[in-house]
Order: sequence, then structure tokens, then C-alpha cells
Amino acid sequence: MSGNMFVRFNNPRITGSSKIKGHEGDVEVLSWSFGASQPTSPVRSQSGGGTIERTQCAPLCFTKYIDRASDDLLKGVWTGRPIGKVDLMCYRASGDGGANQMGVLYLTITLERVIVGNYEIRGEVGDLPTEHIELKYAKATFAYSGDGGVETISYDQATDVIA
Repeated sequence: MSGNMFVRFNNPRITGSSKIKGHEGDVEVLSWSFGASQPTSPVRSQSGGGTIERTQCAPLCFTKYIDRASDDLLKGVWTGRPIGKVDLMCYRASGDGGANQMGVLYLTITLERVIVGNYEIRGEVGDLPTEHIELKYAKATFAYSGDGGVETISYDQATDVIA
């Protein structure tokens, strides 16, 4: 198994190769990244305060081994068609002595109105080809499961609404 991180495409055209219970058909993720920036300026505006711009959200990027989803992800870049909703799910050790091998789901990032913005495939001697995928989206929702329950926050880039 690549790790306890998965991407689920809520689109019947895009299916990964995972056979792990509860994640059948998901994509097993080797690594991922997400970011956002606030292009503020400490320079004073005419009204006397610093300037604040609209948040710039980076794509959700992830690396995976080549699998059943590969051709459909490449098609997604070529066509530019929206692929709907996508979930990134991350697990951590459960601390129960190994009874729960999957671990505990602690972070889910849900993207809505998604397109595949970039697809790269890489190969090197001694390993399977890996792919680097970038997903662009209109809305992102983060759900963190901490000790006190689930904390959720979302940002819709299209409407500039934080909820």
C-alpha cells in the first residue's frame, strides 16, 4: 500500500485501482500538497491601511503511481471538462495496537467544481512510473477530526465566501 492517503473522484469515469476495504476504486496517494496565499501589501493605501487582495488558491497537487485512473485524468487535461467533486482522505495511526490497520480518518479535503489542471508522468529506473496531478477547483472544504469532533471550514473562490 502506498500510504493511508486516498483520492476519491465522485465521477464514474474516473476510477482508481485501490482494493483496500472502504477505498475500493479510490486512488492511492504517495504525497500531496495544497496552498493558498493572501497577496497583501504592507504599503499604505490612500485610506491609510495596508491593501488586501482576494485569496489566491493553489491547485491541490498529488503524486500517485500509474493506475486505472491515469488515462481519464490525462483526458481531463486534454478536454478541460469539469470532473465534479473530489475528496482527499488522510488517515493517522489509531493507537489501538494494530486492530485498526487503516487508522483514523483525521483530514478530508473536498473540492467542488473541479478540473484537471495539470498531468505529468515521470519514470526512473527501478520504480513504477509516477504521476503528478494538479486539480483546480471553485470550492474547497476542510474537515479535521480532532479530539473534540469534526471542525469544518470552506472557501468558495467563485463567490469569495468563507463558511
